[in-house]
Amino acid sequence: MPDPNGQNGEDAVRAAERALRLDDEDRTEPPRGGDEALAAEIARWEVRFAAFAALAPDVPPPARVWDRIEAAIDAGDAAPPQPNRRRRAWLVGGVIAAAAACLLLFVTIPATSPRTGVAVATIAGADTRVLARYDRRTGRMRVDVQAFGAGRGVPELWLLAPGREPVSLGQLPSRGPAEMDMPRHLRPLIDGSARLAITREAPSPTPHRVPSGDPIAQGRIIAA
Repeated sequence: MPDPNGQNGEDAVRAAERALRLDDEDRTEPPRGGDEALAAEIARWEVRFAAFAALAPDVPPPARVWDRIEAAIDAGDAAPPQPNRRRRAWLVGGVIAAAAACLLLFVTIPATSPRTGVAVATIAGADTRVLARYDRRTGRMRVDVQAFGAGRGVPELWLLAPGREPVSLGQLPSRGPAEMDMPRHLRPLIDGSARLAITREAPSPTPHRVPSGDPIAQGRIIAA
């Protein structure tokens, strides 16, 4: 079954599995073997799925979920059963089909449809992956650094808006979550015409005025 971009079904399933964390590979590392085409396809699927997640309200898990987690921990380290590969491929294929339908639906929704007030982006590069979620109602941006390749320097987040110089939004941890308040004069720029980017910079207590080099990862902002 082909995916919405025309790739063959097996490649699409593999990329979607990585994006959904259903495969057996390390979830924090880029694809093995330096497969840049696969990495790019994974990033595209992460953007699609992130847009769906942005449309869902935050719902705290019920207490019984934590009870089950504690019970599972107490039960020991027994490995959970692995899903059948064929069944998993069928499941992912269904998700791909649903994603394609939803993407078409997003295109055909009238421009007057109300927005959720959330914007998301998957900032991806060869060895870097950062997820971002911006809430217009609060002006807060949450980021999660899932991968940042070894080397000197730390990740710095930049806003790339058409017709403007890059604006630093500050430095991030090399791995893990972070939050920031978006400056008020930048909030109108967080829309579908802008991108977020990551550069590798020397540690600094204040944002840099200009990047020291080209971005190592970029991602388009999806305004949901």
